[in-house]
Amino acid sequence: MMFRQGNVIYLSYKCNDSDGEGRGEDLIGRDGTILLFGEAGSSGCLLSCGSPGMKADGAPPKPRQQVAALPFRIAPQPEIMLVTSRETRRWVVPKGWPIEGRSLPETAAREAYEEAGLDGDVLPDVLGVYHYLKRKKSGAMVLCAVSVFPMAVRQQRRKWPEKKQRLTRWFAYKEAAALVHEDELRDMILAFGAAHSGLSRQG
Repeated sequence: MMFRQGNVIYLSYKCNDSDGEGRGEDLIGRDGTILLFGEAGSSGCLLSCGSPGMKADGAPPKPRQQVAALPFRIAPQPEIMLVTSRETRRWVVPKGWPIEGRSLPETAAREAYEEAGLDGDVLPDVLGVYHYLKRKKSGAMVLCAVSVFPMAVRQQRRKWPEKKQRLTRWFAYKEAAALVHEDELRDMILAFGAAHSGLSRQG
């Protein structure tokens, strides 16, 4: 049993190993489809009916909001800074949960500083929204909707809170788009980069 919300397909899973514990992984296809699968232990893997976060009436779970910065510079063509995630070491954009008392652009700026040491100007209008599945410490999967705000970077500090936990790197925008796993984010980066190509020569 499964259901679809947008370009995401949900399957619940339960995976038992010899210790009676289990874990699962999210698999994100290049077409945006996300499948859940268990990692088989000595006793095998059991896929069960339902979905992570599904309500009792069978309705899809409401995505939880997150906020991200899209750090960019024009040098001379658009470049995007990506950071590695702490657990999977995938290339991602700086993101986090909304912060009480801060606007969404202010939160995006804070995440860019904490994860990548960046100072700059966050544009006030959201560039777009992408979706992904986040794993909680309990192993449960949570669907997140991430609002992305472009950030014109002025500098990267020598020290910042998560410097020893992540890598940071500038990429040409097409390369950055190819490295992220979420199709919606990839398309955002490509559109943003194409719109800003050639601006340095015009200026």
